[in-house]
Amino acid sequence: MITFDFDDTLTRPVWDEKQQLFEPSENPNYHSFAKLKSFDEQGEEIMIVTTRWSRIEIVDFVEKYNLPISAIRCTEGELKGETLLEIGSQLHFDDSPHEAINNQKNGIPTMIVSYRFDTSNHSEICEFNLVESLYS
Repeated sequence: MITFDFDDTLTRPVWDEKQQLFEPSENPNYHSFAKLKSFDEQGEEIMIVTTRWSRIEIVDFVEKYNLPISAIRCTEGELKGETLLEIGSQLHFDDSPHEAINNQKNGIPTMIVSYRFDTSNHSEICEFNLVESLYS
Protein backbone atom coordinates (compact mmCIF):
# COMPACT_ATOMS: atom_id res chain seq x y z
CA MET A 1 0.00 0.00 0.00
CA ILE A 2 1.41 3.37 -1.08
CA THR A 3 -0.29 6.51 0.22
CA PHE A 4 -0.36 10.11 -0.94
CA ASP A 5 -1.51 13.26 0.79
CA PHE A 6 -3.85 15.37 -1.34
CA ASP A 7 -3.44 19.13 -0.75
CA ASP A 8 -0.08 20.49 -1.89
CA THR A 9 1.11 16.96 -2.76
CA LEU A 10 -1.16 15.79 -5.58
CA THR A 11 -2.13 19.42 -6.09
CA ARG A 12 0.42 22.16 -6.71
CA PRO A 13 0.10 25.45 -4.88
CA VAL A 14 0.79 28.74 -6.61
CA TRP A 15 3.56 31.08 -5.46
CA ASP A 16 2.16 34.50 -4.52
CA GLU A 17 5.01 36.92 -5.18
CA LYS A 18 3.31 39.79 -3.36
CA GLN A 19 2.70 37.84 -0.15
CA GLN A 20 5.85 35.73 -0.56
CA LEU A 21 4.08 32.46 0.19
CA PHE A 22 2.38 29.53 -1.48
CA GLU A 23 -1.38 29.65 -1.89
CA PRO A 24 -3.39 26.43 -2.23
CA SER A 25 -4.81 25.59 -5.63
CA GLU A 26 -6.46 22.74 -7.48
CA ASN A 27 -3.60 22.70 -10.02
CA PRO A 28 -2.36 19.16 -10.61
CA ASN A 29 1.16 18.21 -9.54
CA TYR A 30 2.16 16.11 -12.56
CA HIS A 31 5.46 15.12 -10.94
CA SER A 32 3.51 13.45 -8.12
CA PHE A 33 1.13 11.94 -10.69
CA ALA A 34 4.08 10.32 -12.47
CA LYS A 35 5.33 8.81 -9.22
CA LEU A 36 1.84 7.59 -8.33
CA LYS A 37 1.32 6.03 -11.76
CA SER A 38 4.70 4.27 -11.62
CA PHE A 39 3.63 2.56 -8.39
CA ASP A 40 0.34 1.59 -10.03
CA GLU A 41 2.24 0.06 -12.97
CA GLN A 42 4.22 -2.01 -10.43
CA GLY A 43 0.94 -3.38 -9.08
CA GLU A 44 0.89 -1.37 -5.85
CA GLU A 45 -2.42 -0.37 -4.29
CA ILE A 46 -2.61 3.42 -3.86
CA MET A 47 -4.73 5.42 -1.44
CA ILE A 48 -5.09 9.10 -0.64
CA VAL A 49 -4.88 9.96 3.06
CA THR A 50 -5.72 13.58 3.85
CA THR A 51 -6.44 15.72 6.89
CA ARG A 52 -9.54 17.05 5.14
CA TRP A 53 -12.99 16.46 6.60
CA SER A 54 -14.67 15.70 3.26
CA ARG A 55 -13.60 13.74 0.21
CA ILE A 56 -16.08 15.18 -2.31
CA GLU A 57 -13.63 17.53 -4.09
CA ILE A 58 -10.94 14.84 -4.00
CA VAL A 59 -13.21 12.32 -5.74
CA ASP A 60 -13.88 14.88 -8.49
CA PHE A 61 -10.13 15.57 -8.84
CA VAL A 62 -9.28 11.83 -9.00
CA GLU A 63 -11.93 11.28 -11.67
CA LYS A 64 -10.89 14.36 -13.67
CA TYR A 65 -7.24 13.21 -13.85
CA ASN A 66 -8.04 9.48 -14.02
CA LEU A 67 -5.80 8.63 -11.05
CA PRO A 68 -5.58 4.95 -10.04
CA ILE A 69 -6.73 5.43 -6.43
CA SER A 70 -8.37 2.55 -4.54
CA ALA A 71 -9.71 4.63 -1.63
CA ILE A 72 -9.64 8.02 0.10
CA ARG A 73 -9.31 8.34 3.87
CA CYS A 74 -9.95 11.63 5.70
CA THR A 75 -8.36 12.05 9.14
CA GLU A 76 -10.51 15.11 9.89
CA GLY A 77 -7.67 17.34 11.04
CA GLU A 78 -5.69 14.64 12.86
CA LEU A 79 -2.12 13.64 12.01
CA LYS A 80 -2.02 10.76 9.54
CA GLY A 81 0.43 8.36 11.25
CA GLU A 82 -2.08 6.14 13.04
CA THR A 83 -4.31 5.91 9.96
CA LEU A 84 -1.31 5.01 7.80
CA LEU A 85 -0.38 2.27 10.27
CA GLU A 86 -3.97 0.99 10.36
CA ILE A 87 -4.21 0.66 6.57
CA GLY A 88 -0.70 -0.78 6.18
CA SER A 89 1.00 2.04 4.28
CA GLN A 90 4.51 1.02 3.25
CA LEU A 91 5.42 4.49 1.94
CA HIS A 92 3.71 7.87 2.22
CA PHE A 93 4.12 11.07 0.15
CA ASP A 94 3.33 14.40 1.84
CA ASP A 95 4.28 18.08 1.86
CA SER A 96 4.33 18.42 5.66
CA PRO A 97 7.47 17.93 7.79
CA HIS A 98 5.17 17.56 10.82
CA GLU A 99 3.49 14.60 9.16
CA ALA A 100 6.87 13.11 8.19
CA ILE A 101 8.13 13.35 11.78
CA ASN A 102 4.94 11.80 13.15
CA ASN A 103 5.07 9.08 10.50
CA GLN A 104 8.64 8.26 11.50
CA LYS A 105 7.44 7.69 15.08
CA ASN A 106 4.91 5.22 13.63
CA GLY A 107 7.50 3.53 11.40
CA ILE A 108 6.06 4.84 8.12
CA PRO A 109 8.73 5.99 5.61
CA THR A 110 7.76 9.36 4.13
CA MET A 111 8.88 11.14 1.00
CA ILE A 112 8.25 14.86 1.05
CA VAL A 113 7.29 17.21 -1.77
CA SER A 114 9.85 20.00 -1.43
CA TYR A 115 8.39 23.12 -3.03
CA ARG A 116 7.32 24.84 0.20
CA PHE A 117 10.93 24.97 1.27
CA ASP A 118 12.69 25.51 -2.05
CA THR A 119 10.85 27.54 -4.68
CA SER A 120 13.34 26.54 -7.38
CA ASN A 121 12.40 22.85 -6.96
CA HIS A 122 8.72 23.30 -6.27
CA SER A 123 7.60 20.26 -8.25
CA GLU A 124 10.25 17.84 -7.03
CA ILE A 125 9.80 14.93 -4.65
CA CYS A 126 12.74 14.28 -2.38
CA GLU A 127 13.55 11.99 0.51
CA PHE A 128 12.88 13.58 3.87
CA ASN A 129 16.17 12.86 5.65
CA LEU A 130 15.66 15.27 8.56
CA VAL A 131 13.58 12.63 10.33
CA GLU A 132 16.49 10.21 10.47
CA SER A 133 18.83 12.82 11.91
CA LEU A 134 16.28 13.86 14.55
CA TYR A 135 15.77 10.32 15.80
CA SER A 136 19.12 8.62 15.22
